[in-house]
Amino acid sequence: MSEIKFSVNETIDVHKNTTTKKIDSKYLVIHSPSANWLTLTKEEFFFFYNLQNKLSIKESLVMIYNSLSLCEDKCLSICESVLEKIYNYDFLSKNKGEEEELIENIKKNIQINITSDCNLHCKHCYLSAGKKNRQYLDFIKIKKFISKIDRDKVSDEIVISGGEPLLYKEIFPILKFLRKKNFNIILFTNGTLINESNIKDIAKYVDSIQVSMEGITKEYFEIIRGKNSYSKVMHAIELIKKENIKLVIALTILDSTIDDIENNIDYFCSQLNYDKLEIRLNNVIEKKGNAIKLPNSFFIKSELREEKTENILQKIISNGFSKPSKENRGIKFKNCGIGASIVINQDGLIYPCNDFSFNQGLSIDTDVDVIEYFNQLNRETSYKNIINCNNCDVGFFCCGGCKIKNKLDNGDYKIPTCNKYEIYKKMISRN
Repeated sequence: MSEIKFSVNETIDVHKNTTTKKIDSKYLVIHSPSANWLTLTKEEFFFFYNLQNKLSIKESLVMIYNSLSLCEDKCLSICESVLEKIYNYDFLSKNKGEEEELIENIKKNIQINITSDCNLHCKHCYLSAGKKNRQYLDFIKIKKFISKIDRDKVSDEIVISGGEPLLYKEIFPILKFLRKKNFNIILFTNGTLINESNIKDIAKYVDSIQVSMEGITKEYFEIIRGKNSYSKVMHAIELIKKENIKLVIALTILDSTIDDIENNIDYFCSQLNYDKLEIRLNNVIEKKGNAIKLPNSFFIKSELREEKTENILQKIISNGFSKPSKENRGIKFKNCGIGASIVINQDGLIYPCNDFSFNQGLSIDTDVDVIEYFNQLNRETSYKNIINCNNCDVGFFCCGGCKIKNKLDNGDYKIPTCNKYEIYKKMISRN
């Protein structure tokens, strides 16, 4: 607040024509036209309401002092908190919000899942990788598809994933081919197959390696990934560091490992001591594949779990291995992001996002312009084209839900399963 200068006699031109929802003990104030919102306590909302009705800061202070029977210090604290939120989130009438970037202008992210095979059998794996239907994508088909795609319309980065991609016999010919096509290659791996015999070849072609983990001590890591896996992964991390390759640790939080991560993350970060390291948290797992057998608690975001996750994130940030996520507040999103990616699955089918839960993708052999096909899918499934969503106060935030989930649950991209209470709670958590 020290950088914000104002006179107590001035009025603040905050957004008018807002929608207010009382969610538990919080007040959610939504201004849909600017894709913006505030989360306020009961006392803060009363102060904001007075500002909204063109009372000055001083007059609003007097109102809460007289009406709520609060001491002067408490009233000033409420005033400062509300003004800080208004200015930090630019909840002012001059802020009209921004239009989202047109899908045609977004370069597609490409991810190639070259195999469903895996040398591990993780308890939460949504693919049941390595257990059944071990498929390998045809190398010739990959080359043909990548060669004909409009390079100006896709990202410079390309992800190679699985299953475990290092089980793919032609992994290095693929990496070499993609390098010649001037892609920056990101390798998703469990890390256990990285060793002295292949690290030099990996370093020759790969720009970044993402290693998956769920626990960060040997005991909890091996509960999920199996006996003797921890030492192999930690050895792989040392080899990656030695070759000076960017390392991303994808840390998935599970009920069975959350305490391990929270209690040991500081020590884990200090031991890694690598300036090309980033740690990304994932607090959601899909209830399919191996994960179907897990207890329901693994899929429920309890308040305690959310608190622990936030604590873990702050510890990672304080250690310098993650940055606060960019807030997309104020952007008038119209869709969930479907069509912004090209995901080529091991079965040779192509999907518009990473959730390829149904067998209805385009064939890798298709003559269809995949980029334009996905652009059109994005335009058609905008929440503005969904009858029950086009005038919704949180359409910019929800965007008509995950279109793949809509398709799976209701048989249509444009038939969402709407739970506004959960949407409102999610908005509150972002304030």
